[in-house]
Amino acid sequence: MTSTTKYTAGPWAVCIEKSGESKSIKVVGSTGAVIALCKAAHDNKEANARLIAAAPELLEALIACNELMKQRGAGDTFESQQARNAIAKATGEA
Repeated sequence: MTSTTKYTAGPWAVCIEKSGESKSIKVVGSTGAVIALCKAAHDNKEANARLIAAAPELLEALIACNELMKQRGAGDTFESQQARNAIAKATGEA
């Protein structure tokens, strides 16, 4: 992560709070700040929260892989374009 990062620094974690029959699923940052509250009416809430929580590490890994592909002369492949598109989407450059 660089100093130009515009999102809450990771790591992020999933926090599940149960109260009787209801369940609150949040993604929280390292300081405890709420990043996302997953309130979907379907059973995918926990899976969505885990994916959101992994986002900072996934972005860092994708950036590193993309740089390695460039260093190794992989050229402009479909996969490298997909990586650049995803990085641009995540960083607000898309």
